[in-house]
Amino acid sequence: MWLCILPWLLPAILVTAEPRQQVSATSPPMLMSVGRLLVPGRRIENGYPRHYRESCSATLLAPVDGEPASLILTAWHCIEYHTDLTDDITFVIESTAGERLESRVKTVSSGGGMHADWLIMRLEEPLPTATVTAANVAQDVVPGIGSRIIMAGYSRDEGLGEAGQVLTFHRNCRVVARSDEDIATDCLAYRGASGGAVFSIASGRLLGVISRGDSLAQSIFVPVSRIGGRAGRLLFH
Repeated sequence: MWLCILPWLLPAILVTAEPRQQVSATSPPMLMSVGRLLVPGRRIENGYPRHYRESCSATLLAPVDGEPASLILTAWHCIEYHTDLTDDITFVIESTAGERLESRVKTVSSGGGMHADWLIMRLEEPLPTATVTAANVAQDVVPGIGSRIIMAGYSRDEGLGEAGQVLTFHRNCRVVARSDEDIATDCLAYRGASGGAVFSIASGRLLGVISRGDSLAQSIFVPVSRIGGRAGRLLFH
């Protein structure tokens, strides 16, 4: 999914220097709400089943005041090949003290396909907000062309992403186009960043979830404004 190039996108801009950064103590605080999603999967290749573990990204969502954080937002295609429901999906995030925290997760609601590539999951073990960073969602905000954003995820490139072991982000990239209801940007991200976060530079709030791109200079995200009904009420309280 990640390497598809859609015909409606603007021509790719060749990246001559690495525009991303690794998350550090001086990075925007909301980036620490992004964690990893480890998904066991199964595909049929050449007539034989192949078992593997997909590594995506996901964002911990801010809860109602006083409650632990229990929901994450990621991309639907991250669990496309998760067919054995007895094999647990795990969310991993770093605490504010630098500790590795893990919780099993279950699907709450989703867009159901690449046409609506979003997924909300619930943590089996909610996390106290005193120990983690959780993202506030931007309600009823659809960024226009030229809007400045930050895109963050666990890219699995062998360079700055260190094969998906390090959270990286592209700061001050822009919205460049729209098609239907998804949004194209000139942000750089690689496979593994799927399900990661897109934040508003102006407000620091979560604007959407990373869906796909070309691993060069175009990444597409699903805006949270597309998530309605019961799922939307979970996001926006």
